[in-house]
Amino acid sequence: MFGNFKYISFTELIPPLVKRSGGLVVYTPSAAIAMELNQGTLVRAYRNQERLGLEQAKEILLELTQLPEAPFEFTGRPIQLVPDGLNYFLPNMMVDLVAHTNARPTYADQFIDPNTRFCRTEKDGYPAGIAGRFLIEASYWLESPKGASSHELSAHLRVSLETVLYNLYSLRQSGYVQALDAFRLQQPLNPAPARQGLWGRLVKGLRR
Repeated sequence: MFGNFKYISFTELIPPLVKRSGGLVVYTPSAAIAMELNQGTLVRAYRNQERLGLEQAKEILLELTQLPEAPFEFTGRPIQLVPDGLNYFLPNMMVDLVAHTNARPTYADQFIDPNTRFCRTEKDGYPAGIAGRFLIEASYWLESPKGASSHELSAHLRVSLETVLYNLYSLRQSGYVQALDAFRLQQPLNPAPARQGLWGRLVKGLRR
């Protein structure tokens, strides 16, 4: 898998990386950034072959999100988590950006409308870190048939709207939540069975 941040941003690249293991190399204007990934978890990171610590790696990740253009290449291969590895889950990156006040406006246009309703997906378990704790606290509302909006979750959990947006972004990237479409929201919880006969069959065919 290869491309350029000119056509797909680094944050948009994260969801497919969550499903893969291998090496990602990004050729920035100043250095070659190499990362070993295990299904979205950053195991090791290098800048021009110099191994990076966790805080250095986070700074590099922040730089990658701000690059308007940079070629990248991903090569799939087995990568094992190791005790001395970074073991940093990439979808948590956007949550961590809450701490970077100056970075917040840069990502405002990447968040979905606060009125959009979200629900839990069929993916089991909880991610590590802040996003996982948020999902545990918000699951009651996200598992309801109509889901919950960012505004509602902000009120229920008594946290800022910005915090909710960052967490939902992270959880959506890693496949734990999804947006509910307008058609599904308009459907009754227990829809009546379709009428039999020619008219019923026509309606059923149109719905398909």
